[in-house]
Amino acid sequence: MLTPDRRIPHLKDVKRTGVRRVISRRNKRTTGWFRSRKAGAMIPWESRLELDFLRTCEIDRTVQYVAAQPLRLEVELDDRVCVHFPDFLVTRRDGLTLSEVKLAKRAQQPAYQALFAAAALAASERTCDYAVFTENEVRSGARLANAVELLSFAALCIDPDLREGILASIAAGRACLSDLAETKDRRRRALYAMCLAGEVFFDIDAPLHGDTLFHADATGGV
Repeated sequence: MLTPDRRIPHLKDVKRTGVRRVISRRNKRTTGWFRSRKAGAMIPWESRLELDFLRTCEIDRTVQYVAAQPLRLEVELDDRVCVHFPDFLVTRRDGLTLSEVKLAKRAQQPAYQALFAAAALAASERTCDYAVFTENEVRSGARLANAVELLSFAALCIDPDLREGILASIAAGRACLSDLAETKDRRRRALYAMCLAGEVFFDIDAPLHGDTLFHADATGGV
């Protein structure tokens, strides 16, 4: 029995660092590490699509925690037991989702379709969901572009005076991006860092532009 992560209390057999070594010297694929504020740790990824998935999770206010390959699922395929390591476990406010990230052309193959169906059944026995994400979900719309834009300021220390000024402007009704900050100025960098910190919100599925509205409470954005 693996030691459960205290931040994921409702799912057994979960380990913070995963149960399979994700990145090794023998791995010839493009790999790397993603610094996640929500996980409070570096999360390994094994493809550019996985990296993009992590980026979108990081700016999604419904996502509370992400763990890479946190458990092994034993699934039945063709009257035999196979081992499957889901790519990520995503903790959201409304529950847990074991998430597999695959290119669409691979995800549509019959062998993978059978694996995903078996994995979904095994996940349901652990009282969590199972979902497959392809580039059609991860890279469609404006969310990924917004994530890349915001995450470039993830390490920024927000000046208290800038924070106070931005919140005062929003409270006074001057909540559009064009009102809050000029392009590439210090206020815009601070504004984006505040979005990542969960201090202000906007619709992350709509392109950022001068008329984008920002809110000081979570009801105003995704």
